[in-house]
Amino acid sequence: MKRKLLRQIGNEWTANIWLALELLVVSVVMWYLVDIFFTYSSLYREPRGFDISHCYLINQKKLSPKSPDYVEKESKENKDDFERLYDALESRPDIEAVASGVNAYFYNGSNSAIGMSHPTLEGLDFALIRRITPSFVRVFRLYGSRGETPEQLEKMIIENRNAFFASSNLLGSEEKEPLLHDHIGDQFDLSGDTVVLGGVFKTARYSDYSNGPFNASILVPVETRHLGDYELMVRVKEKMDVDFIDRLMKDADNYRFGNYYIASVQSFDRIRESYQREDENELIKKGIASAFLALNIFLGILGT
Repeated sequence: MKRKLLRQIGNEWTANIWLALELLVVSVVMWYLVDIFFTYSSLYREPRGFDISHCYLINQKKLSPKSPDYVEKESKENKDDFERLYDALESRPDIEAVASGVNAYFYNGSNSAIGMSHPTLEGLDFALIRRITPSFVRVFRLYGSRGETPEQLEKMIIENRNAFFASSNLLGSEEKEPLLHDHIGDQFDLSGDTVVLGGVFKTARYSDYSNGPFNASILVPVETRHLGDYELMVRVKEKMDVDFIDRLMKDADNYRFGNYYIASVQSFDRIRESYQREDENELIKKGIASAFLALNIFLGILGT
């Protein structure tokens, strides 16, 4: 009788051990999936530091030398033509601000990084570099670290064209922003070039789901004429961007200067959606897997 009871107890323990192992594996998987959703949702809710509402990317191009309309011009003349296009867009009544840049706009698959160092500051390594016209901060609504408005920040950049501006998390965390602010006016080494820090702006994240060092960036002001063939971005006045793309493309012939012409226009809402589609599709897949796993756990417990 005792032997039978011991055998029965042993069988029950064996079954319980396998059940415990199964629950452990399921718990680990569920913890992993929940952690992913918590992390992504937390990142998504954090301030982005920029605003793409009413913003558009204008894809300007240059005619090929093979085109019958191509005009042979000197480099300086081409730069003049780009400035004319820039100024013409700025004078449109429905456009609030125009900016140009190199690997500058958000939700962008292309980017540039630069090494940084300072004699006394620790935490400097690499940062994203955005070469921009000063109006970039007005187009995307970037703010100064001490609450300066985009207009005030733009004025600071214009007054310090030979300086660079750093995001408030350049040293690794937002808590070190006061230390960075104390070094405004200091000379920094930017990949071999000595450049003065002109100011600090609130961190502008790379995208909705990016975090950490990848969000550290600097702004380097560049003259408009030096940014031909690069990115051209505009902010349209509120309540005036209905059918803006269609209206601008209908007027595209009026915005051809020399060999420059407007090829297409994209809203940043569409650019954002396209850039993050892969991440969001991956989240949907993980969500379906989590729901399926949770259903199986419920049925397993119910069966037990």
